[in-house]
Amino acid sequence: FSTSGGFDWPRAHKLSEMLAKRGAETAFEISTQLISDRLQSEIVTRARSENGSLDHLVKVWEKAQELIAAAHKANLDKRTILLQIFAALEAAQRRSTA
Repeated sequence: FSTSGGFDWPRAHKLSEMLAKRGAETAFEISTQLISDRLQSEIVTRARSENGSLDHLVKVWEKAQELIAAAHKANLDKRTILLQIFAALEAAQRRSTA
């Protein structure tokens, strides 16, 4: 979702809407697992290379896990959950490029 002009919010909204639709539960599960896996992979890669701080990435991963768990427990709006995760990812991206 990152472009040369910054984070691509129109694409993030479109994807969130698609994954939040009734009948898209499996796609939501796969997508949130992919997000989690990608964050974990980035954390491990940076830890091994000692390239930069991991704090912001770990916080994003933790927040994503909390939001996903809350979506399951309380049947929260999946679109909102995904947009919150994307906002956390964007903030982490801004920190790493600053």
